[in-house]
Amino acid sequence: MVMSNLRAKRIALLVALVFALGAVAMACAPEEVEEDPVDEPDDEPRYGGTFVVSMYSDITHMNPFMHTDGASNIVSSVIHQGLIGYRHNNEITALLAEDWDVSEDGLTWTFYLREGVKWHDGEEFTAEDVAYTYELILDPETASPRRADFTPIDRVEVLDDYTLEVVTEEPYASLLDKVGTRGIVAKHHVEEHGLEDYNQHPLGTGPFEFEEWQPDDKIVLSRFDDYWEGKPYLEELEFVVIPEPSVRQMAMETGEVHFNWWGVPDEDIPAMQESDDIEVLQYLQTDFHMLILNNNHPFFEDYRARQAIAHAIDQDAIVDNFAEHSGVVGYGPYSEAYGDFYNPDVLTKFPYDPDKALDILGDLGWEENDDGVLEDEDGEEFEFDAMVRAGDEQRINELVMMQSWLRDIGIKMNIQELEWSLVLERLTETREYDACIVQFGASPDPDHYTIFHPEGGFWIGQYDNERVNELLEKGRSVIDPEEREVYYDEYQEITSYEQAVIFLYHSQNTSTVNQRFEGMKDGKPAGQMQLIHEVWDTEAEGE
Repeated sequence: MVMSNLRAKRIALLVALVFALGAVAMACAPEEVEEDPVDEPDDEPRYGGTFVVSMYSDITHMNPFMHTDGASNIVSSVIHQGLIGYRHNNEITALLAEDWDVSEDGLTWTFYLREGVKWHDGEEFTAEDVAYTYELILDPETASPRRADFTPIDRVEVLDDYTLEVVTEEPYASLLDKVGTRGIVAKHHVEEHGLEDYNQHPLGTGPFEFEEWQPDDKIVLSRFDDYWEGKPYLEELEFVVIPEPSVRQMAMETGEVHFNWWGVPDEDIPAMQESDDIEVLQYLQTDFHMLILNNNHPFFEDYRARQAIAHAIDQDAIVDNFAEHSGVVGYGPYSEAYGDFYNPDVLTKFPYDPDKALDILGDLGWEENDDGVLEDEDGEEFEFDAMVRAGDEQRINELVMMQSWLRDIGIKMNIQELEWSLVLERLTETREYDACIVQFGASPDPDHYTIFHPEGGFWIGQYDNERVNELLEKGRSVIDPEEREVYYDEYQEITSYEQAVIFLYHSQNTSTVNQRFEGMKDGKPAGQMQLIHEVWDTEAEGE
């Protein structure tokens, strides 16, 4: 690629020199010579080229209903597709289903699938594949973390090759979001290869197909010429693993990476916005950054202890120091990106107040010992470990700042840097941890059942509030948006007041793209990779 760029620059320089000499000759000529018309630059999309995307970690799963991390999701979503998806301004868009309707009682969803869609092996996509995928997710033996999203389904019926019904036990307002967006796998392919080895044999209907995966290094996908939306322009996608944000951005500046979709260092954003070679894309996300405190830990099971820790952490200082250009302080699970479902009037704020934190902890029986550390009536010191992904410079630094604030009130927090796969295992499988700092990227639908309900696949922090569980169940079971708002207002109110997690801030998602690639900015805020089939390289030779 570098040699190709250099050759192109030399040719451009030679052409410029020829034109310059020509201009001098014309000025000296006794007669006026008619110039040949100069062709305008070709701004039509071209085929060809490799698009290199940096990722903060390696993937865990190619399977669209097994992964729980962003890196796996971005790769899997280019290979696989759901019946519907989010594009542009978080608009629900028809993908593998070209249309759908729901019965008056809200129990039966009928999906009309596109005809002529091909799997990457050339086989025809049909309703049998959809039913097979949903049945796999519902099967407890599959152990899908997405199963909770599918449990409202009573049955899936294939009416013909391109029509199927999804029947629920009660109205399920989030069905399009939680079920319709989930990527579909090919029945014939999984039956041949199984799920155990799926990471080395993923197969989808998306614009790019799997070529190779070199763990902890890179994943290569190639263009699928028979993609149903049309042949993608790019020839190849390469996802490279670069854990350190500063190194990812350096790779952007040198041109080794063309798209940094995750974690542009906040301090680099102003300079990037001034760059002639790099375009900065920003939009408010439906996410939240948080310090998770394991509610099953004896130190944190009383919500007043979590409130005390919230008072000991200065959210404004965290944003000012680490997210000045890329974050807004958040007090609950929703950001303004949720529209009418976001209600700031019901949120409880916990301003930085160490004295208030100490008062609360004193009421809970904690007293300062001779070393200035809080201890309980049994003499056990208030000390815990906080997990963070190794190499995540920003969150490590955020924890260092929190560590100092907590030490000021007599709490010892140890920072535990772990590989991302181990962090995910402890968070979502073994549940064996004290605390963890992480970002959760939720969908545009307000249904957080999967996040905070005990039957959800993630169940962040093992937060278990009977009323919140009821609200999350009701919120997903009614279709009327105004009625849903009532439930989700109360949900925000309780989780904010009890600090289900320590809410820190919401992201102004910032990604950077090399200016030579066209079509990336059209995807926001739903995500640029949703339209990767329309992205093209202005330096590609074409076909």
